[in-house]
Amino acid sequence: MKSCKYECRQLSAVSRHKNYISAHKILDIQCNYLVVRLWCNKCETERIAVPTPEEYKTGEYIDLVVLRMSKTSWRVELIGYTPQEFIPADDADIGF
Repeated sequence: MKSCKYECRQLSAVSRHKNYISAHKILDIQCNYLVVRLWCNKCETERIAVPTPEEYKTGEYIDLVVLRMSKTSWRVELIGYTPQEFIPADDADIGF
């Protein structure tokens, strides 16, 4: 993983919880999209648009804010790479 600058809200467990930040494993990269699994629909994958997909690699973890807007819709915000201490030890697709 590249050296990264992290936002303050990413750096403590309390802040991550308070800001709804979770770590998500990049399952695939398709054109300008990162493919991840979201906590609100673990049966399917979601595509996150990014301007520079070449900066990412399959298997890396990114921090997302996932907010459920209704029963069937949600809003996703990409924060950036997940700090090492919050990457799931069991290689799970999603880490809280």
